[in-house]
Order: sequence, then C-alpha cells, then structure tokens
Amino acid sequence: MGNGYGFWPEAGDDIDIDYSGIPYNTHPGSYLLELLSEFSISNPENTRVSIPTLTKSKPSRYVIPLGLLYKFLETVRDHYEVMPLSSELVTLNSMVYYDVPGYRLFRDHMNGKAGRCQVKLKTSPEFQAPVLEVKFRSNKGVSGKHLVPFQEDLFHFLPDEVKDKFSLITGMSVSDLRPVVGSSSGKFVLLGRMHHERIEVDAEIRFSLPGIGEKELILPLAVVRISGNQGQDTLATRFFGDLRIRPFSFSRYLLGGSMLLTDQKTNRYKNKILQLQKMMQHEPSY
Repeated sequence: MGNGYGFWPEAGDDIDIDYSGIPYNTHPGSYLLELLSEFSISNPENTRVSIPTLTKSKPSRYVIPLGLLYKFLETVRDHYEVMPLSSELVTLNSMVYYDVPGYRLFRDHMNGKAGRCQVKLKTSPEFQAPVLEVKFRSNKGVSGKHLVPFQEDLFHFLPDEVKDKFSLITGMSVSDLRPVVGSSSGKFVLLGRMHHERIEVDAEIRFSLPGIGEKELILPLAVVRISGNQGQDTLATRFFGDLRIRPFSFSRYLLGGSMLLTDQKTNRYKNKILQLQKMMQHEPSY
C-alpha cells in the first residue's frame, strides 16, 4: 500500500507517457473481460442509448471496491447487455489534466472559487482521437465548454475568446499550460434489456505524474454511473439501495492531485480521501 491509498506498482510498470501527457501502452486488465464474459452483447442497432438519455434527473454515481463490482455484475447479468465500445468491450478511458506554474487551476478548484477553469486532454471511446477540453465555471455552474481535436500544438487552435477568457481568469496565457496529472481506467457500458437504462463502469482508477512512471497510483475501486432510468427503481439501483450505498462523487484532478502533488495544500479534500480509503479497506457486507 502506498500512503494507505492504493497499490504502488514497480517503477515504470505498465505505463509510458508521451510529450503531451497521454498514457499509452496501458490497457485495462484482462479480469474485466472475464467479468463480462457471461454477458450478452448488445445489438448494434441499440445505439439509440449509446449516448446517455437526457432526463431531468441527474445520473447517479456510486463508488465501490473492486470486490463488490463482481457481486454487482453477477446480480444484474441476466437483465443487462454489454455494449461494445468501438470494437472492444472494455476500452482505456484516460484524461490528462493541465495546469499553469503554481497550480493555479488546481488551487482554484480545491478552494471552490466561483470563477475557475479546467483543462484536460481526453482519450475516450466517444472520441475518434484525443480531444482537448477547456471548461469554464461560474457560481451558476458550467458557463462554457470547448472541445478541440488533438493537434501537435494543443493550444494554437483554441478560439481567441477561449484564450482571452483563460487569461482573464488566471492572469496567464494558455501557452503556459503543462500536463501535471494523468488518470486512466478500464471502461465498459451496460444497457438495460427492458428499458433505456445505461450503466457506465470505470474500474481500477490510476493516477500518474506525466513523465515520472514510478509515480503511478492504482486505486482498487470502480465508479458506477447510472443514467436514463428517469428515476425508476431498477435492479441496478436496488442493488445499491439494499446495501445502503449512497451516491458519491469526486473530482479526478483533485483526488489524484491531492495524492501526488505533495507540495500543494489539500486539507479540504481529506474527508473525500478518508471515505475512499474506507471503501478500499472495508467492503460492505452482502
């Protein structure tokens, strides 16, 4: 165990990072495919729910230890199908968070500043190529979200309005941004057979410092995100209700940064980390 948070692999184990911070040569463990081996595969025509159904209610997100993920999948297996992502059932879902010198974006997010910005490079099944996402937030929520396809010069192709807004908020230029924290997980999607419910699972969450392979942290947790059920009581939601597991959310940047950016103040995130530690150390009884 590393600092009580998760498992530290051998230096440089199963990770390599290019200049932009994108992890490659890293693939979800074969155990995820084993977990899904007894599921039926969704008909490609069922792509109408490949994008989460828009409802008035927000998706519910639960965090559970990997041991309990086995039990969850065993419980729902006969009522859900696994949806292929691209050509695979399980794909690598990765993000690289960017920040400026002094970690201004991290500190603004940690302190809950109303006017703040987040910049990350996303590699996900929903995109054909990595996408740079710049998100602005005000005291009323997300006030602007901009997606730019990956280019050799990541920030040259950002609209001028995005560059200007970034400079206004941070006092710095987008050219000052550098990759600081990487995050990845194995992702798969389940679809309800009898309704339009969609379940996204991110298993075995990894954090790393780009360019420092030995600074990789693996959390034996799974994030289960349920959407599209329009608030109905389903087999999946009953599973968590019966075990009295409540929805739980966290920021990957704040969590990974709190554990790996040792020179930053992270007191406001300690409670979240303690809750996640308990999840890893004490699985709910069932």
